[in-house]
Amino acid sequence: MTSRLIVNSIRHTGASTDALTLDSSGNITCNGTATGFGGGGGATGIDFNDDTKIRFGGSNQLEVFYGNSIGNVKVTSGNLNLISSGGVVTKVNTSEDAVVCNANSSVDLYHNGTKRVETTAEGLAIFSTTSPTTSATSSGDELVISGDGVTGMTIHTNSSSSSSNIFFSDPDDNNVGSIRYLHNNNQIRLLLNGNGTPVMQFNSNLTIYFNGNMYSNGNSYSTGSDLRMKSNLVQFTNPLDDLKKLTGYKFDIKNTNTGETRKSAGLIAQDVEKVYPEFVDENPETGMKSLEYNTFIGVLVEAVKELTTRVETLESS
Repeated sequence: MTSRLIVNSIRHTGASTDALTLDSSGNITCNGTATGFGGGGGATGIDFNDDTKIRFGGSNQLEVFYGNSIGNVKVTSGNLNLISSGGVVTKVNTSEDAVVCNANSSVDLYHNGTKRVETTAEGLAIFSTTSPTTSATSSGDELVISGDGVTGMTIHTNSSSSSSNIFFSDPDDNNVGSIRYLHNNNQIRLLLNGNGTPVMQFNSNLTIYFNGNMYSNGNSYSTGSDLRMKSNLVQFTNPLDDLKKLTGYKFDIKNTNTGETRKSAGLIAQDVEKVYPEFVDENPETGMKSLEYNTFIGVLVEAVKELTTRVETLESS
């Protein structure tokens, strides 16, 4: 024989309302304030089967449940706030920190138990060391990357025909300059004032293009000229005859980027190319020709020697 107790509500003696009610669908409603379970009879908690949900809110906006080996806190409307006066810590297992939110301080991200990212009063610090530095200079701490050995930052794109960029801006202009790597050209370009023509361009063949003037603040620069770097040495012959084919000019030269002109002097690349084609380079992108003036030193040295020989011959006769 089976015994059953059939009720649709539970009320404490002397109370005016039911504490628990059970409807025809099997739903239990708590009409009072639940103060907890435990202690008596060795009970240490409340057990729920998989996918059994605890729901909160008038329309069940918050659900807490476990299923498919995943613990879930689901909010269908509004935000989920975790509130603590002492900070919030999320862990993997019981001892490995994952995210630590410190009260009135930093938010720290961990990888395999080691802190890698920390928010600071100035911005963000990224670590690859257990002894990180979060401040390099008081005027540039918005992003600090700190490491024990080789330290760097990678900007990657999966497209071989796109560019990777670092942009600079201020309140007056959202593109005052940029550093750009062109994957299809294998070039690094420095651009200013939002102009598409680079001020400086580093090419895959180890050449550098400048668009405009280059100034030295009293310092000098040298060009590699060691004999061990050179081969196929051929001495210039008849340099005076070759130089007579060229014309020196004073002229106004225009910056093809800004349109501005300035006074200058020199030779014309197309003229030199007819006599010394190896002295002239051509930009493969713009077609503009440039002249390596240092190469004329060798021609002028031999020309002076030829003139000296002629003068000495005349003087001796």
